[in-house]
Amino acid sequence: MPPNNLPATANTATVAITPPAYFNPQPATGTGEEGFSLQKFLRTIRRRQRTFIATTLVATAAGTAWLTYQRVVHPVYQGSFSILVSDPVRPTSDGGSSRAAELALGPIAAVALNQQSQDIPTLVRVLESPSVLAPVVQQLRSQWPDERTPRIEVGQASSDRGGRQTAAGVLLVRFTGNNPAVIASAMELAQDTYLKWALNRRRERLEQAVNFLGEQAPELEAKARGLQLQVQEFRLRHRLLQPDLDASATRAQVELLRQQLIQQQAEISRLERLRSDVAAGRLVTSGFSSQSSDTGSQTSVALTVPDQAQLAELARLDTELADARSRFVSDNPVLVQMERARASLVPQIQATQLEAINTALNQYRNQTINLQAQINTLENRFNVQPALMREFADLEQQLRLAEGNLVSYVQAREQFQLEMAQNTDPWQVIAPPQVNPNPVEPKVGPGLLRALMLGLLAGSGAALLREKMDHVFHSPNEVDEELEETLLGHIPYIEIFEGVRADRRFLLETLDGEDARVTRYQKFQYQEAFRNLATSLRFLNSDTPIRSIALSSSIPSEGKSLVVVLLAKTLTELGQRVLLVDSDMRKPQMHHRLGVDNISGLSNLLTDDSLDWRSVITPVANHSGWDLLTAGRQPPDPPRLLSSQRMGQLMQDIQDNGGYDLVIIDTPPALGLADAALVAEHIDGLLMLVSLRRVPRDMPKLAIRRIRDAGAPVLGVITNSRQLRREGGDRAAYGYGGYGYGNQGYGYDNYANDPLLAYSYYDRGRQTYSEEKKKQKQKGWKRLVPNPTNLQKGVRRLGNDFNKWLDE
Repeated sequence: MPPNNLPATANTATVAITPPAYFNPQPATGTGEEGFSLQKFLRTIRRRQRTFIATTLVATAAGTAWLTYQRVVHPVYQGSFSILVSDPVRPTSDGGSSRAAELALGPIAAVALNQQSQDIPTLVRVLESPSVLAPVVQQLRSQWPDERTPRIEVGQASSDRGGRQTAAGVLLVRFTGNNPAVIASAMELAQDTYLKWALNRRRERLEQAVNFLGEQAPELEAKARGLQLQVQEFRLRHRLLQPDLDASATRAQVELLRQQLIQQQAEISRLERLRSDVAAGRLVTSGFSSQSSDTGSQTSVALTVPDQAQLAELARLDTELADARSRFVSDNPVLVQMERARASLVPQIQATQLEAINTALNQYRNQTINLQAQINTLENRFNVQPALMREFADLEQQLRLAEGNLVSYVQAREQFQLEMAQNTDPWQVIAPPQVNPNPVEPKVGPGLLRALMLGLLAGSGAALLREKMDHVFHSPNEVDEELEETLLGHIPYIEIFEGVRADRRFLLETLDGEDARVTRYQKFQYQEAFRNLATSLRFLNSDTPIRSIALSSSIPSEGKSLVVVLLAKTLTELGQRVLLVDSDMRKPQMHHRLGVDNISGLSNLLTDDSLDWRSVITPVANHSGWDLLTAGRQPPDPPRLLSSQRMGQLMQDIQDNGGYDLVIIDTPPALGLADAALVAEHIDGLLMLVSLRRVPRDMPKLAIRRIRDAGAPVLGVITNSRQLRREGGDRAAYGYGGYGYGNQGYGYDNYANDPLLAYSYYDRGRQTYSEEKKKQKQKGWKRLVPNPTNLQKGVRRLGNDFNKWLDE
């Protein structure tokens, strides 16, 4: 609550002044972000929360109502059944089983059944095709002529509840429609149709397979008989039953003869050594034999030492000779006789043994020659046998294939004929038809979520659209961030300032008197706001003191004249000497605000060099240290006077010799008129007033840029709240009110780009209050006339009233 006794003296007021929380002595640097910003979006939603909430509720309610309508009037039910398929068209593993593998028929059955041309996706498309479902649709239309036919979808069933795997051999058939009875009837008809279709297709395929096998069987039989005759002719021509067995036997005989040849060659070598010993005089005294037989040629060699009696006699003589030598001397006649007898016997035995050995050698050599000839003969025979074996193997393989194909054809044909006689369905329904009693579409949870999301989207869109249509500032922070200028202070909305300009009230009497409309809280509000602004101006005196400032705005009717008066009043109460100058020579307002006359003022000083400015100064009653320099008589060309050398000299003289702490100048709007820029050239700086929720965002930027382009400094920005918690309209405005700048039908954009509109305001501004009031009343009566222009205005007025209702 505000204090009961507000500070009135300069000392007490100075003690109470503290820097404002929003004051920033340096210009704020902009983020420079473009595009979508979540922070800006949330701020927009908060500002337009009524529009957002109302649109969200309406859109959500509409979505919920549409969901309820669809669920009650057009519910969607669903039913399904599952079929375990063993595809009669293409019995492969994709269909759940392999008929060829089960029947062990080999590739002949697969070819006969055209196994390689089908798969489950193709089967699904066939089952969904009109050629299969035509009987179902016809019967449903005949039974339910006024109902829509349910939608039938066929797909692979999931093998688990999570649906992560699919069962290749199980098909799930779904039915979707608006009538559960029609769905149940459709499922029964589709179940019978699918089973009959599978059985018929199975029979057709089997019949085609049997016909195919019957056509191919004679050709296979003729081919098998021809190959059998070729094998028979081969055996007769080559005298062979099995070439591989004959080759093995030939190879074994060759190896046996080679072993015999090796043995005979070894025996020949032994006999040759024996013959050498006999020839050397080493007689064979013991008997020996040598035998070698050739089983294949039936020849043998046998050797036995002959004249065994002579060998015995020779042995006896050797014994007696040895005994005689032991008893007789060497020349004993008996010994000599015995030696002669032995000498005559040895040559005889030697000749006999040599003859026997030579005979045996001749026989062995002859047999060796015969064995080598047999081996050569067998080797020649074996060399031609591999070619015969390969030829015979080819014939035998072709014969086996032909006979195997013939047997497979016969078995497949017999098996297919047996299957054709069967009448069992190849498919099996593993999940019976069942209809869900609850509607599946539209779903309540997702539908409500969609309605809510639609409502949020519509509410956000409506809030953003309204924000786009109402492109104004809404808070001092936005001004600080957008303009990147020093924010010196904020003037809140005060109810007592409503209609000040329209009523042409004397503000000082209202504020200083005991007017019942001015409460202590209202005084406290505006006093503290302007004291904070005064403190911000003191913070600007960092290097050189600021002795003169001007206040301007981007467009008319922003309340700058009222702010200038209240700022001067506040500074005076704080003990400073202030000169308030009204430089708006087009439409002066200061003399009305402060209750003085406007006989002579600034225009008189600029046109009359002999006139002293001190003689034109008017003290403000009851406020010591506060003087006023009114605008004076209206000149024909105010910019020429403001840009004159006299204006610069006058301002310099006032600052140097006037003894004022601060000179405050009230200027016209900066856009469309050159007055503000011209005045700013002769002072220390210019303050820009920005009205919240009223002035478009681009206008203050353009105004500041034009002031700076003219070479004048901009000290900072002051924000002004013209409405009380409203986002549109001007009924809660104070300051210029309904008869200020810009409320005569001139758009802001046009005003910024066309200075003639600003000048036209001043021409019309000369009208008296009563004339203007009368004209406004006449316009009100003209609104009742039913012409197209009034109708358009009425539509626009209704739209504005609706927007205000949303704001409130």
